[in-house]
Amino acid sequence: ENKIFFQLATVFKDVWSLRCVDLFNKIPYFDAYKATQNVFFPKYDDPAEIYKAVLNNFKEIAASLPATYNGMSADAKALFTRHDVAFGGDAAQWVKYINAIRLQYAIKLAGVDAATATPHITEALTNLPTTDLSFSTYTTDNGGGGGTWLRGVFARSFVSFLPDLMIRITNFGDSAYNPGIDDPRLPVLAIPTRFGDYRGVSMNTDSNARYYSDPNQRYYVGYDNLDASLSQNGKSIYNHATFAMNAPNFPAVMITLAEIDLLKAEVALKNYGNTGKTAGDHIKDAVDNSCNWWYMINGRNAAYRPRIRRAPPQW
Repeated sequence: ENKIFFQLATVFKDVWSLRCVDLFNKIPYFDAYKATQNVFFPKYDDPAEIYKAVLNNFKEIAASLPATYNGMSADAKALFTRHDVAFGGDAAQWVKYINAIRLQYAIKLAGVDAATATPHITEALTNLPTTDLSFSTYTTDNGGGGGTWLRGVFARSFVSFLPDLMIRITNFGDSAYNPGIDDPRLPVLAIPTRFGDYRGVSMNTDSNARYYSDPNQRYYVGYDNLDASLSQNGKSIYNHATFAMNAPNFPAVMITLAEIDLLKAEVALKNYGNTGKTAGDHIKDAVDNSCNWWYMINGRNAAYRPRIRRAPPQW
């Protein structure tokens, strides 16, 4: 009755283990989660062996999860549905998510051990998500604050400047936004300055002069007035309608279609498996799906969005 909770907890334990491997190389894994005599000093394990073990866990859990769910009683299924904040008790969606992260980490392993990774890639490709996977972080239990992360964005939104790097890779020509030329996501990711264009800040804090010593470079010190931000800010900040003032609607992201498209592009480019498309086709899909994703989030905030001066999407 409770096995499904253990299986999904194992998935997330393994995801975080591989993230730690990517950051630190060797980590304690095989003995680290056991109440043995070595519980305080588990040995550090070979990163490749950890990857192989985790991918096998993903394979086994994805294959057995439907049977686990189908074998549960009606009361147990109702309990699972009530506590599953991500998919509301939909075991099929969990299988798709597990396959998506299995594909992600199998591609990483393929760079050093293609023979082991390729079967995982081939199997994972057969049942991937067909929608962006996310869930709401907003509940009345936290007082309507939107969750820890979103609360931080809300409270510091008036100084959430976009770096020059992001402006340069989204706004290709002059500082104004030019539909059909510039990245169509820019208007929903950022708000324009008081000059009607997009300007970033340097990330070189050692040499930066004060941004707002010039009267033309002041910014609105609050986070609750979009009109004041648009009329005063000399640097672009992240779009209030998309991020800070969108607490009931901004999702916690598990994996997006754009990410999956880019994984498929790498599979096609390196001949790890058959995706049915070229790498270029998948990259185009990723651009389209990323645009759709950000406009969808911005579009959820119907009450706040129309006050932002922006061009319609062009992609």
